[in-house]
Amino acid sequence: MNAGVYNDINVSNKRLNVAKSDALDVTSFPQYQLTGKEELDKYLVGCVRNIGGEAYKFVSPGNAGVPDRIVIMPGGGVWFVELKCHNKKLRPLQRSQHLKLLDFGITTHVLDSREGIDDFVHYVLQEHPLE
Repeated sequence: MNAGVYNDINVSNKRLNVAKSDALDVTSFPQYQLTGKEELDKYLVGCVRNIGGEAYKFVSPGNAGVPDRIVIMPGGGVWFVELKCHNKKLRPLQRSQHLKLLDFGITTHVLDSREGIDDFVHYVLQEHPLE
């Protein structure tokens, strides 16, 4: 890098100094694990849209603890997804709601990392291949 003129870039709350004259190549940035629920949410929505589906925010007034997202794919595939910060556990109310869904034969997928989301997307594609 050229000495002297730098830009500060904030990547996952870690500051990096990058020379203004250098081309920014994000692949050269250190890899930080996504842990914030908001970042995971954006990543999930983007991944699902990339394969032709939608990941709708699920809000059910009077029913706290329901999963965060309902993922749908063309042709009728539907999955419930709960996003958690890395290594965080379900609250008792969330566990209760997930068990209620399970009583109806519906599994809630609990995802806490980018890798978990990638695995979920691969699972969705196996269940509902793109045509």
